[in-house]
Amino acid sequence: MRKGTIKAVVLIIIFIAAVLIFGKLTNHNNEDMTTEMEEAKLPVISLYQNDTEMNRLHGYVNEMNAAYMRDTITPIPKDRLLPIVIQTYDTPVDAISYEIRSLDASRLIANAEVASYKEEQGKIHAELEIQNLLEKGTEYLLILRLESGSQSICYYTRIIEQESHVEECIDFVLDFHDKTFNKETTGSLATYMEKTTGDNSTLHYVSLNSSLKQLGWADFEGERLAKPIPSVKEITDTYNVIVLDYVVTRVGDNGESEYYNVEEYYRVRYTTNRIYLLNFERSWSRFSGEKAVSHMSSICRWASVRARWNTGRTSRRRQRRLCRKASFGAITCRQIRLRRYSASAAMRASTSARITESMTLRLRELMRQEVLITLYTAI
Repeated sequence: MRKGTIKAVVLIIIFIAAVLIFGKLTNHNNEDMTTEMEEAKLPVISLYQNDTEMNRLHGYVNEMNAAYMRDTITPIPKDRLLPIVIQTYDTPVDAISYEIRSLDASRLIANAEVASYKEEQGKIHAELEIQNLLEKGTEYLLILRLESGSQSICYYTRIIEQESHVEECIDFVLDFHDKTFNKETTGSLATYMEKTTGDNSTLHYVSLNSSLKQLGWADFEGERLAKPIPSVKEITDTYNVIVLDYVVTRVGDNGESEYYNVEEYYRVRYTTNRIYLLNFERSWSRFSGEKAVSHMSSICRWASVRARWNTGRTSRRRQRRLCRKASFGAITCRQIRLRRYSASAAMRASTSARITESMTLRLRELMRQEVLITLYTAI
């Protein structure tokens, strides 16, 4: 009995020692690749439907392959005047122009310079006069260009001339969104809920198949840091897809502030009688850092791929961490695995030539998933 006890203790000691040695060896070459980037300073453009802000566009100092820039879509107003507001962030804007192309970017439909605009308090207000050359119900690419000294900054969105009722759908989405944060009004959303089949124990993913309590944030006592700006992703004859991205915060059990990136997905159908909510999904991920809300002008101002991204040098088989600095001071990192090229190689090549198409697609996919990434504070 005594010998058995001694053997058991010796085995436990050997096991603990082996774990410590193994951990030290495997982490010996694990370099921290999180690095602080310079603050994003490119202007941000918002499009409007009457007084409703929508579709924030982020700039690129390298001209991208426009055929793949399909993130948002904007309906053309009946008067064919598309209002835009440019938040300059102290970047001088010398000229504004735009062009309209076919969806594959091969055919130029129209182009023009914006001759008249008003600038006040760091914002430029302008209207784009869309020529009567578009086929109704057909999507086109809209490329906006801002000239700032010797630098040309490009912005991309899709446009369509169609009776879409996007403004009414956005009003519905924002109202639905606000009611989820009000315990007194959450009950009115029960009419949109479906049979509960999802996991009722978590807030990480909420849909119409979740409980009404989950939809109303259950016992989570948090608040939004800023009002979300709707992004219209799809416009069809039968429904519109609208996405809200925002940040919520609360004080944790340890007395420190906690921050969460949240994405809400809405698929909405408009009729003359009522608006139908065909689908709703909400997901979130936590991030931390004292700098996270030091400057909350926007969730994340994506800028030049060439100037804003960085990766550390790692072995071919190891995962890389792609990082950039967000406008509110946190470092954004994404774990990726690159077998044939690295982001740093793409950046070096971009100084003298256009980024290769395959790398552009990979980086765009990462940027579109900004809500699901992990944020780290600068060291």
